[in-house]
Amino acid sequence: MIKGEILSGEGRMSWKGSYQATLRRFIVVLTAFTLLLPASAFAQEKIRPSERVRSNVAVREEPLGPPSRRVGTLLPGENAELLDSVPYFYRVRLSNGVEGYVSKSWTARLASPAALAATRPLSIHFMDVGQGDGTLIVCPNGSTILIDSGSLSGRSPDDVRDYLWKQIEPVGGDIDYLIVTHPDADHYNLLPEVLDEISIGQAWYVADRADYADKELYDWLNATPAKAKRLTAEYFDAQAKPNPDINCGSAKVWILAAAVEHPASRKNAMSIVVMVRLGDFEAVITGDATHATENMIMSRYPAAWLDIDVLRAGHHGSLTTSTSKVWADTLTPTSSIFSNGYENSFGHPRAEVVARLEPHAKTVAAHKFRDALRQTSGREYTFTDRDTTKAIYTTSMSRTIVVRSSGQGYETVLGQ
Repeated sequence: MIKGEILSGEGRMSWKGSYQATLRRFIVVLTAFTLLLPASAFAQEKIRPSERVRSNVAVREEPLGPPSRRVGTLLPGENAELLDSVPYFYRVRLSNGVEGYVSKSWTARLASPAALAATRPLSIHFMDVGQGDGTLIVCPNGSTILIDSGSLSGRSPDDVRDYLWKQIEPVGGDIDYLIVTHPDADHYNLLPEVLDEISIGQAWYVADRADYADKELYDWLNATPAKAKRLTAEYFDAQAKPNPDINCGSAKVWILAAAVEHPASRKNAMSIVVMVRLGDFEAVITGDATHATENMIMSRYPAAWLDIDVLRAGHHGSLTTSTSKVWADTLTPTSSIFSNGYENSFGHPRAEVVARLEPHAKTVAAHKFRDALRQTSGREYTFTDRDTTKAIYTTSMSRTIVVRSSGQGYETVLGQ
């Protein structure tokens, strides 16, 4: 054809037919090539309609658009299995087994669980439950660990449930591991409501039924999870052997202490203390561990190994029971987190405990903090609200606090 020549209708039709025939041959060759790829190339990847789709996406017999016969539809919110990728189209399999092609322009490709695990950081959510405790760990492999869930100081447990579901729904919607640190209600009273209709894999707890004020909760704890295990004082993980029952992917978990026997603050001393490590990052979650628990841990492990990044301080920052100066100077946490209610009657966290941790804390952006001193007479406390640039946080001021790490350094997000 001479450049600039006008095609007749017949010529246009002939050109169009020739183009489609060429495209078909190209697709056949390309498809034959991609079929030689290993099945794992697209294993577990999904395709779903993009957010701009209002009705449905057509699934067609061939990757040609409207000229190709429609064999099915993909509705908003539905997923199809990705089988192949060719220019402008994905080959997919619908839930009813029908296979066909969908336009890349109207769909989104979802990463496989393996791909997500390769990029997902370790995240630790110190949830705002008022004068209580609740920590959720989402592992790099998508496994979830819930350590306590109690109190809320009279507020609705729906707040905790909604937040928890938002975090676990993208990784399967289950709690794989549940740890109830000790038998104080402000660490467990929310569990039946917060975890209603949520599957629980394995559970660990301490103490006998008689130690639980809520006997029904104790029974729930033994009946609801797929497995439940009561830990004794002999149970702890060796430094060289992380817990074999908790699969946190590339992160590893240790139980440092459980059911420590000591007459002073007996139930608190029994607290299960958990360490999680990923690469160069380490965090310790203590429950209401007392000085006796801290001393037991320091006697079991070398100080260099206990040097950590993040500490969830014991017993909400109690001066009389927890976070001795030796413990603070051994762990040297660059961030410390207290779980407290705003107007709690216990004077948590005590300013003296905060002072033990501040020398180790890194410098961060200014944020609100609140601690307490006991008045010179009686059992009343004076709370002080202040700005600080030290990485010392309390949920009463920063709300839910999230720490994320990919194994080198970490970030802290406040007010979640």
